[in-house]
Amino acid sequence: GSDDRETTPDKETLLLHRTDEVAECFLRLEKYVNINFMGFHKILKKHDKYVMNNPCREFYVARLHAQAWVRGDYSDIVVRLSAIYSTLRKDALDTATTTTNPPNNAPPD
Repeated sequence: GSDDRETTPDKETLLLHRTDEVAECFLRLEKYVNINFMGFHKILKKHDKYVMNNPCREFYVARLHAQAWVRGDYSDIVVRLSAIYSTLRKDALDTATTTTNPPNNAPPD
């Protein structure tokens, strides 16, 4: 059988499309987390402004900052996505180079 690591243009396109989907999902999730964090923060600020005798913002903001999804470092995901894109681009360049400049298998002089 053929080597599973070999990529055809169709397979490369599919992999790139799927990588794009993952990247888009990640960006939507990150945006969702940020919007909800900001919204919750604004709600607490308004609460404390209108209910001065019962402030709660400080307590909940401290708890919010303790949540993994708020303080999460997602750089590892960004690095992995970048590596995947780089690999896919390299595969595409290697395929183009191999097609236009086949390797010279002639023995050295």
